[in-house]
Amino acid sequence: MIKSSFWQRIERISSLLYKTFMFVVVVGLMVYAMPKGIYFKYEFQKGKPWLHNDLIAPFDFAILKSKEEIEKETNDIKQSTSAYFIFNDSLTASVIDQYKDSVQKFSTIRRGAAQGVSVFGEQLLSQVLKQGIVKYEPDFFINHPNAQQITLIKDNIATPKNYDELYTLKTALDTLNSIVLSSRYRYLASRLSGIFFKILTPNVEYDSQLTDKVLNERLDNIVKSRGFVTKNSRIISRGEVVEGQRLNVLVSLERVYESQTWNDSNYWWVILGYAMILSTIVFGLGFYIYLYYKPVFFNNKKITFILIAYTCVVMLNVITILYNEAWIYAVPICILPLVVRSFTSSRLGLYTFIFCMTTVALIVPNTKINQWCEIYIVQTSLAYKR
Repeated sequence: MIKSSFWQRIERISSLLYKTFMFVVVVGLMVYAMPKGIYFKYEFQKGKPWLHNDLIAPFDFAILKSKEEIEKETNDIKQSTSAYFIFNDSLTASVIDQYKDSVQKFSTIRRGAAQGVSVFGEQLLSQVLKQGIVKYEPDFFINHPNAQQITLIKDNIATPKNYDELYTLKTALDTLNSIVLSSRYRYLASRLSGIFFKILTPNVEYDSQLTDKVLNERLDNIVKSRGFVTKNSRIISRGEVVEGQRLNVLVSLERVYESQTWNDSNYWWVILGYAMILSTIVFGLGFYIYLYYKPVFFNNKKITFILIAYTCVVMLNVITILYNEAWIYAVPICILPLVVRSFTSSRLGLYTFIFCMTTVALIVPNTKINQWCEIYIVQTSLAYKR
């Protein structure tokens, strides 16, 4: 008899510890899932009246430009920022030296004519190289498909230039060959053309790093605000239409709230607050079941089932609000009392639903809470009548 009483006591204690553990786990999961940032508590729509009380600026903040305006400025800067090309002047001397060496190897012309050909070719090459022969850069055409104006850096001096004014290897060779054919040295055209083809090298190269650096500097200098609102100034009054400057100020204030971050101290205060409120709700549900439904309370399977169903419905609402709060009305929260009623009683199902509604109400936006409660209370009432 004593043994039996001892094991019964152990069983009751272990059952109580199990239930306590389950309630603590439920509270922990809900605290973990609850949003912990700072949110703008007012909702508004463009062109609609302001439905709240007069809004006073809680602090100084800047009036931010809209995303469309910033995107437009960004695109304008990208289109107006010219590409940078580097002029390599050292290649000119190298190309001319190679040309001289090649001409000196001519064995079919006399020395005086060879000297004339050398001077003639040097002048042609100097003229073409001075204009610039651009190296083909796929990155340039990918990033600047319609670019015409570029910036040419020569001797550390940046000069605006039209891209079409530069030679390519093909146009440079065509120009040189054309001039040779119209000169008195046209009988050497084929030989000079071979030399030009062999020695000619692009001396203008696209500098992607410098271009990106200049572009990023200009993008970083974009001013993202266009005004200032001082603390305690009136932003909008009840009934005023949300449009124009009022809309810009409200959007700016909302962004300021969304961009604020919690420090460690504030964060843990939020955790503590959630833990206290949710513990009160969840353990309140458990205490209600203990007082009025002792058979359910002492049945571990039923109490576990109720807590799992309760947690799943709350989590589904939390995920929906975090993803898209407009879908909060579509969450099947009314299934909770119906399921609980099927395995216990109608009254317990109703009270479980009330505790669940109280939990979810912590994160439902203020402007949606009234309509949200009305929808689910009416739906639940209809379901119970059936």
